[in-house]
Amino acid sequence: MSRIIAVPPCHFAAPQLLCNTTLARMHTALELLTPGDILLLSGDVPYSPHTKTLGILMREWFIQHDTPPESLCILRGGVGTFSEARVTCQTTPHLEAREIVVVSSDWYLFAGKPIWCRRAKEHNLTLSFVSIPHTGGVRTQLLYGIIGIVLRLGIAVGLEAPLEGLFTSVQKKRAEGFTFKGCA
Repeated sequence: MSRIIAVPPCHFAAPQLLCNTTLARMHTALELLTPGDILLLSGDVPYSPHTKTLGILMREWFIQHDTPPESLCILRGGVGTFSEARVTCQTTPHLEAREIVVVSSDWYLFAGKPIWCRRAKEHNLTLSFVSIPHTGGVRTQLLYGIIGIVLRLGIAVGLEAPLEGLFTSVQKKRAEGFTFKGCA
């Protein structure tokens, strides 16, 4: 049975250019890849309308680094932590897999790990994480630190569903263009 390696992207460095954080995540995912694994690439957001999405740029990078195209799957609808976790866990059984390895930055995982764990449990999936330190900029690390605290408190008091609705609603705007510099 296949294993899913989920690689949420960070941001664009410039139009049509992946940032260093995303590249670090992809290099790590490439090291983990074994025959039969599927790289699930989220980032269904362009820098500006009608340009390539982060997911498509990641796919092109993996192909340039000798990853077989049949090992790559672009996830549609992944625009932020909640949607990436939800859509990945919904898609995994359809790819005949029961195990997900999330490869991301330590700051992303601080905020996202509780969400990923809850979505994986809903689908009876095995989940593990590979944390990459020393990525992202101070602004992103602080932002995700605050988001992580808010999410953990919200989950503790039973507000996960409204928080998911709020965050996903805000992050869906990224589908029209995503220019935030996360490595700044």
